[in-house]
Amino acid sequence: MLLTSKLGLDLLVGFLWGLLISVVNYSYLQYEIKKNAGKSAQKATLAVVNAHFVRYFLNIMALVLVVVYKHVWVLVGTAVGLTVMLKYTIVKQFIESRKHPYVPKRPRRTRLKDVPEPEIKELEAQDRLEQVNQEGIRQ
Repeated sequence: MLLTSKLGLDLLVGFLWGLLISVVNYSYLQYEIKKNAGKSAQKATLAVVNAHFVRYFLNIMALVLVVVYKHVWVLVGTAVGLTVMLKYTIVKQFIESRKHPYVPKRPRRTRLKDVPEPEIKELEAQDRLEQVNQEGIRQ
């Protein structure tokens, strides 16, 4: 009954519009990441940041077009559709994390016999300074 009514049709149209924009945004970001994989870190980061600006612009334009259309339920459907790829990515990462659980590494301790003498004195001085700071905070 809901899908045959005007309200249901507006929601469906808005959802499909938002879903289309969301899929295009996700695909564009993946394309930019793969395209810039071999480049230097600075250039790759700049390209991905620029891709995010383009994505935000597309999201805003999708919502503005719906606001101009002046149907509230199309706007609601568009907003929900725009969040679909976010939810898809979260679920995908959750499933991947269940396959390969995170095992934290033990912190590596510095053995004093491996450290040169001047560095040992510096480490001891840092430890004393931390102790003094902690005692000052406690008071």
